[in-house]
Amino acid sequence: MITKNSVEQFERPELFTKVLESIFREIPVDKLIIVDGYSTDDTIEFVRQYTSCIIQDNRGRGKGREIGIRQVDTEWFAFVDSDVILCPNWFEEIRKSITPEVGAIHGLVLPTYSKSFCRSMAFLRRKKLEDYLLYRQRKVALTMALLIRTELVKDISIPVDLHVREDKYIQDWIVGKGYKYIVSPSAKCWNAPRKKSFKNKGLQDGIISRRYNYIDEKTVWRNAILAFPKALWTFLYTRDRNSAIIPLHWHLYWLKGYYYEKYKKS
Repeated sequence: MITKNSVEQFERPELFTKVLESIFREIPVDKLIIVDGYSTDDTIEFVRQYTSCIIQDNRGRGKGREIGIRQVDTEWFAFVDSDVILCPNWFEEIRKSITPEVGAIHGLVLPTYSKSFCRSMAFLRRKKLEDYLLYRQRKVALTMALLIRTELVKDISIPVDLHVREDKYIQDWIVGKGYKYIVSPSAKCWNAPRKKSFKNKGLQDGIISRRYNYIDEKTVWRNAILAFPKALWTFLYTRDRNSAIIPLHWHLYWLKGYYYEKYKKS
């Protein structure tokens, strides 16, 4: 688990306790490995109740995941983000997808903060909410609740600038070795509600998407343009202003970050 002020990130700090408790309830834990970015809140005190394997490093999420991987000595291990609560039977369901050709399995993430937006998009596509989520999550790389075959990533070296999109780098690494990276629809988890900085996240996503050519320019513009009618539809369907505005702002900051990276001075 990667942490940095993970207690402070929640409107209700007790949610971080639920995150940690869900890990020990749902996974046969050999060792909980925490890589902390020098938290200044009560995060360290919280996690010390659950593990003594705490490493502090401030080089960001990418290097944090790499450092955590180096501490693993089991055949499989799981990344669980500090804002994810595993649902009952998560491990039992996800292990059903293990086959010789599978290298990583992600659980189905059920949103909280973006649920209204996802509901509106599911209705637009004439899908049930979970079917829509599965459709979306099969198209992206996620490490929020991910079971990984350890031998495939023991030699990984994640660039230090990947504070976001490190999940895409890990996915490409695993797939590049000839293994599948899949989503299990029955292994569910909740993305717990927390304080979010969509501005910073959107900017960083845009910068990294351009720097590593994860998304082409045409797709960036298409997503930004489509964000406007999607926002209008979401508001008309849900009457929830925040659910409409937040994804729109995220895409605009993503566009800004993309072009900042493209035209920045050397």
